[in-house]
Amino acid sequence: MTKTWQGINDILSRNSKNTNPIQFLNDPNNNHSISSDPRRIATIINEHFSLVSPNLGNKLPPAHHSYPDFLNASDTPITSFAFDLVIPDKVKQEISRIPNGSPMVYLLAPLKLLSLRQML
Repeated sequence: MTKTWQGINDILSRNSKNTNPIQFLNDPNNNHSISSDPRRIATIINEHFSLVSPNLGNKLPPAHHSYPDFLNASDTPITSFAFDLVIPDKVKQEISRIPNGSPMVYLLAPLKLLSLRQML
């Protein structure tokens, strides 16, 4: 897990001491003038990245099928579902398996369960 986070931090340059802030940016909403205002630069970047997903989605061809068309109705009936039985001892066992200090603790267990962990 540590190597995964290290790789993510390397990609994001979080460990780099040689980062250069963006000082100028082309403003597409203002006749492509150059902006040096930090707030406007942040807005330009936010506007750009907020449009990435819709722009990519618009390039996809229309779908002729819906996801249920690909499901085998005999294996997974669309009109029904079931919950597995949850046994309190199994929950305790799973919580106790999470190592102390692991970042997975915060991803896998709600805060209330973590507070009860000391009582296990």
